[in-house]
Amino acid sequence: MKGSVRKYTVRGQKPGVSVTRWMYVVDLGTDPVTGKRVQERRRGFDRKSDADDALAKRVGEVSEKRVDLTGRNLTVSAWLDTWLEQKIANGLRPGTAASYRGHIDRYLKPLLGSKKLVDLSPADVEWLLVEIRKPRPAPAKRTRGQHATPKPMGPATARRVHATLRSALSTAKMRRYVTFNAAADVELPKVARHRVKPWSRDELTKFLNHANTEADGPLFEMYATTGLRRGELLGLRWADIDLNARILTVRQQLTENTQNMTGPACSVCGQHHGSVAFGEPKTENGHYRRVPLLEGVVGALMVHRLAQGELRTDHADIWVDHDLVFPRDDGTPLLPSGVSARFHDLTDAAGLRRVRLHDLRHGYVSLLLESGVDIAAISKIVGHSSIQITADIYGHLADTAAQSVVDAALNGLSSVRDHGVTTGPVSPPVTSASTSENR
Repeated sequence: MKGSVRKYTVRGQKPGVSVTRWMYVVDLGTDPVTGKRVQERRRGFDRKSDADDALAKRVGEVSEKRVDLTGRNLTVSAWLDTWLEQKIANGLRPGTAASYRGHIDRYLKPLLGSKKLVDLSPADVEWLLVEIRKPRPAPAKRTRGQHATPKPMGPATARRVHATLRSALSTAKMRRYVTFNAAADVELPKVARHRVKPWSRDELTKFLNHANTEADGPLFEMYATTGLRRGELLGLRWADIDLNARILTVRQQLTENTQNMTGPACSVCGQHHGSVAFGEPKTENGHYRRVPLLEGVVGALMVHRLAQGELRTDHADIWVDHDLVFPRDDGTPLLPSGVSARFHDLTDAAGLRRVRLHDLRHGYVSLLLESGVDIAAISKIVGHSSIQITADIYGHLADTAAQSVVDAALNGLSSVRDHGVTTGPVSPPVTSASTSENR
């Protein structure tokens, strides 16, 4: 850090008389928002030695705290915008960027945006977490550029907003704009663990039997028998499927951002597809993972590909080829929210209880668990970022599946003991599949 001492003159008490005073100037670097040079000045020293001492003390204070004073006037609002822009420039996935932007614009800016970043405290963050969960009346009139009143949210969403703020403040700490992360050690609202209740085998069979009477039946059959995420299935291309080997490879996903109706230009056709865009899969483990296909599904895909070829011929004048397995009638990507709505229509028509489309993915996992597939192998197949996430979501299903395997393995032992026959040691039950497809 550079600094200097300078003298200047001020008007004295008597007319025509000037007095010499001293000041110091500290160069703090470049402002992260404006890009301009930032300096700190302090005037009013009677002697040069006093200014020298004050300068040395100030430089020492800044060095000891290891704080970059270029951010001393940075507001929370300005930093959040800067942070998100940097994250996007560094390759943040579009879906994640949209989620962060929603948290920033709807909650963080309206409630904390005007505060200086260096003044933000854990108490402010705790207040935020309480405030955003309160019901709020809609504003009578919103002026141009004014943020909408935040809507009340549940504890799970509040924790996600907190995670966004914590990440932004973590970066601010690394940049030395703040000395600590105000969101790091605050009490978060408790969230009741969601226990997934997917359809039973019979319910799923009933749904697929009904869905397969419709043109989009193959889409939902693929969803139910591969465990792909919605965006991964809608971004799936024929080039990603090896029908002979009965394997598909996840290479991209389709994301939807309802807050931005003019997403980035498509890398395939150069056009904009409204609120949807292609991007990388959700997690690193999900990228380029290989998922096995059932033999019956391969047959259905072959029939579907022939039907798509006829559709492409009939719509040759408007067809825009993206090589998608499940596109619109013109070859462009489907709207994810529209697929979910279609799923509910088919559910109602089949006379089944309503579940989320994502619960078909949960149902796929539950069937693998029932078949004895190891939870570590399942975690790789469905593309979770860690086995811990798989265990947290499906731990209760895994316990039930394990109990069924144990009961089946020890059932014969109970029968033998009832007849008074002595048996040898009982081998532990096998709980993981040994086939190469399920590893």
